[in-house]
Amino acid sequence: MRRQRRRFKKRTIILGIILIYLFFLGFKNIFLSPEQKLLSPIISLGNILEEPKENSIKEAIELNFSQAKEDYGIYIKNLKTSKTFSYNENERFQTASLYKLWVMATAFDLIKNNQLDETEALSAKVEDLNKKFDIASESAGLTEGEINTNVKLAIERMITISDNYSALILTSRIGVSTITNFLKENGLTNSKLGSPPKSTARDIALFYEKLYKGQIINEEFSKRMIDILKRQTLNDRIPKYLPDETEIAHKTGELGQAKHDAGIVFSANGDYIIVVLSENGKPLETAENTARFSKIVFDYFEKN
Repeated sequence: MRRQRRRFKKRTIILGIILIYLFFLGFKNIFLSPEQKLLSPIISLGNILEEPKENSIKEAIELNFSQAKEDYGIYIKNLKTSKTFSYNENERFQTASLYKLWVMATAFDLIKNNQLDETEALSAKVEDLNKKFDIASESAGLTEGEINTNVKLAIERMITISDNYSALILTSRIGVSTITNFLKENGLTNSKLGSPPKSTARDIALFYEKLYKGQIINEEFSKRMIDILKRQTLNDRIPKYLPDETEIAHKTGELGQAKHDAGIVFSANGDYIIVVLSENGKPLETAENTARFSKIVFDYFEKN
């Protein structure tokens, strides 16, 4: 009799363990869907992008960015169909590192006209560059030392790894007024290389559209610039959730309140421009919002 009770008790315990396991498994499947498991590390970030019920860029903008008022500037253009979506596209934002697009283009324009050589050596003291461009010591990446590079390497580094001193030494060489003339000649009327440099989502998109069409300098140099932009190494925003094989020519910007990404996505169903500018002091949230919005845009153009 005691042996039967022990067996019954043992079976009850085993059955209880099995039931607990099945309950936990069911709980896990109900509350942690595959998508939620993927996104769980960023749940605590706060106002993460809300995906639209239907795959609509307009709805995604209305659900998310229009609530943020002046925090975001958006410009999307399908280069095959010319279909455009935008929000706050004429609002001026600090460019952060996006001004390096203009420096690159101006440098190549001088190279084309034999006013600058790619092999030309560039050298300057860090202190002199900081002083010339009014960079305070507390915000300077470097405070002493010497920068030694050449034109070609400076262009590559300021775009692909967003090296600030490569951009500063190249800007010093070619001149602020030369870059300003480039902006005027290319119709970037809402952009300025001041302190700080400023631009709009529309102007940044216009730059990329002209680049795509071979209208920045000429087709040869436009292609060279696109190839450099494709080697971008800072990929936590526009490329983050796109298929690995997707080609993207883009440039990020990050400084103070600003966190941007802008470029051309080369898609089988039609290449498109995407520009997301932001100034809200929430870098992690903004990067994730940009990445998710980029995926919404990609999926939309794949189906439409």
